[in-house]
Amino acid sequence: IPSRIIPYILLIAPSIVHGISHFDENLRAITTKLFSWLLPYLAIEVSMENPNEFSIDMVNIRRRNSKLLSFLFVHERKVEYHPYVAKMLLNRQDRDDKEDTATIGINNNIEALSLTYRPYQLRGISWLLYLRDLGLHGLLCDDMGLGKTIQALTVVAARSEGGVFNMEHLNVASVQCPTLVLCPSSVLMHWNNEIKTYFPNKLIPVPFENGWTKKVRKQIKKEKNNSKAVFLMSYGLFRSRYVSLNSIISHWYYVILDEGHIISNIKSKGYVATKSLKAQYRLILSGTPIQNSAMELFPLFEFLMPDFLGKVEDYRRDVLKPIEAVQ
Repeated sequence: IPSRIIPYILLIAPSIVHGISHFDENLRAITTKLFSWLLPYLAIEVSMENPNEFSIDMVNIRRRNSKLLSFLFVHERKVEYHPYVAKMLLNRQDRDDKEDTATIGINNNIEALSLTYRPYQLRGISWLLYLRDLGLHGLLCDDMGLGKTIQALTVVAARSEGGVFNMEHLNVASVQCPTLVLCPSSVLMHWNNEIKTYFPNKLIPVPFENGWTKKVRKQIKKEKNNSKAVFLMSYGLFRSRYVSLNSIISHWYYVILDEGHIISNIKSKGYVATKSLKAQYRLILSGTPIQNSAMELFPLFEFLMPDFLGKVEDYRRDVLKPIEAVQ
């Protein structure tokens, strides 16, 4: 392409990346081909000056997107904290000017939003927020008890902050949509209590623990356009009522699968049901993403980023069989 066009690539690149994991198959195919075509030029683009005809807004967008895309090409431990997390650190620094931000980020727990974040949680939150800004999706695999729920809820709650890195405007359908959390029934009220305790002004828990009653249906319709609502539903209830739920709410902001390895069987009804969900962002939490076979990863990736690992037959031939051959 002409060299004069190259500086314009960064203006549209994040939007293209966003489309790579879209639920629409045609959009995924187009944006994937377009991104692969533009990718070689991104290395050249970095060394080019802003064209004279660029407005101040275009210069700022180019600078912002350059920083955002660096997340894809630089090891995440070398990437700066996400601006939302940096703001949390700055607020802590204001409260205690004896500690600098760097020291806080490495050695100390961070107190914010009435709770304490450990350093690895801040890294996890930053990672999830950068994924969000690029329209990508994540699999958070910390061990049990390390705060996956808090990290996920912090990211959902960050929506209210907005900011230049929030690319939610790319999907108008999800702007006012609630979040859906699917989880085992045994931890449903844990999610409910975490929201009430730590995010009372940012999120509203909407737990469904008593089946698909008339009261439940009424509450779903009432909160379906509430961007602060976090619907909490067990896998069992969702599997039996996902068609009805989809008829009421067609788009979600976040869909979060807690203990997401539950959908690791590609032939299960749970997998089929979760694949029907349309969301701006998708997240899986699991301490054991692989329990018996590498085949269990395929359904998880297919939920997060459809077609990223190819067709199931190709995955079996190119990935699964070579692994099994050396076991």
